[in-house]
Amino acid sequence: MKKQKLAIVLLSLFLGLQGCSSGDKTQNSTDEKGANPTIPPAAVFTVDPSQSVQKENIEYTILSQFKPFQIDKGYGAMILIKPDSKKDDIIELIKRLSKDKDPVAIDIFCSQKAYDEYINHKTTDEFKSGYIANYTKNKSYPDKGFYGVNEMVWMQEKGSLSDLYNTTTQIND
Repeated sequence: MKKQKLAIVLLSLFLGLQGCSSGDKTQNSTDEKGANPTIPPAAVFTVDPSQSVQKENIEYTILSQFKPFQIDKGYGAMILIKPDSKKDDIIELIKRLSKDKDPVAIDIFCSQKAYDEYINHKTTDEFKSGYIANYTKNKSYPDKGFYGVNEMVWMQEKGSLSDLYNTTTQIND
């Protein structure tokens, strides 16, 4: 199961980098100490956090967006939700965000710090409690990774949804 979690994290990072690269040859930047490569600024479209969206039962903020595998009909995002969000509300949000889009890769966080740690490949307690889930869908592209998948993998190790940790929910759209 840990291999599945690692695979999902790596897939999300890969899809983000693969789907967002610009035409120029920007190199990855590093932190002040010259370590921990970060995603280049051109690689991710970041949305102003003040542009939160309230949809039905759950409010969310889009932290970054990308096109998985650079496919125009695809949708990729890193989103921030409230820590007290419920499983059913999260699933409904995913269904709305992925409707009529394929492939889809969405990572869900309940803290900005957990998102930052995800980007910087750190797994502290904040990450373990703040990384909620990963959603992956690929129904139309057999030559791409995770073909035939339409599922949510629950990633929160500590917190209100930790009983779901490392389980998979099949999504029926």
